[in-house]
Amino acid sequence: MRAEAFGYRWKEITEQVFDRDELQRLALDILAGTLSEDLLHHGVEFYATPLGQRLVEAENRVHMQGDDNLKREEGERILARLRERDDPRIGYLERMNAAIDSSGNAVAAVMEIQFRFLMAASASGLIDGLLDADALRALLWENEEEMRARMRESTLVNSTYAYRDFSDEDVRTYARALEEPRMQQVYELLNAVQWEIMANRFEALATALGALELEEEL
Repeated sequence: MRAEAFGYRWKEITEQVFDRDELQRLALDILAGTLSEDLLHHGVEFYATPLGQRLVEAENRVHMQGDDNLKREEGERILARLRERDDPRIGYLERMNAAIDSSGNAVAAVMEIQFRFLMAASASGLIDGLLDADALRALLWENEEEMRARMRESTLVNSTYAYRDFSDEDVRTYARALEEPRMQQVYELLNAVQWEIMANRFEALATALGALELEEEL
């Protein structure tokens, strides 16, 4: 396809596949049958506090900001300064990130999303020939340790930027809240929901792109 034609169709397809209302519907459908009242109330109690409200506002603001490169660069600059003076704040951020993914499943989840996207791309004709599922899984897992290190550093950079305006005490309080067993159960469920939705949507993206290629051939 011509670059300008593909660019237009890409924007159209991704807006449909990753429609915010559809993402919310999928999340709520899953959570309705899995999130207990006890865990729901526990999470709400923390995020209803003044600190919790400020955290939600800051996290939403970061997610909605457009330029990921600028956010990453600023996070890297702040983190470099913290490392130069061996600032204990790094430890609080690392505790917080570890608590959010206490089961350590993030790397496996990302690789599963990649696997499902590539298999869907293969099935929809985007890739010449059918991929061998076992071979693809083995290939993805070869890079497990490298990916784990990259994700750990990337998460730390993101957290450094997102919580840059919070005090050390705020960050430490947040880390303690996230380390509480019930909050870890909440995040284990939220992570699983997020990963399943992303895998589902990337499969849908591969299918939509495959249909686009068929349209062009016709």
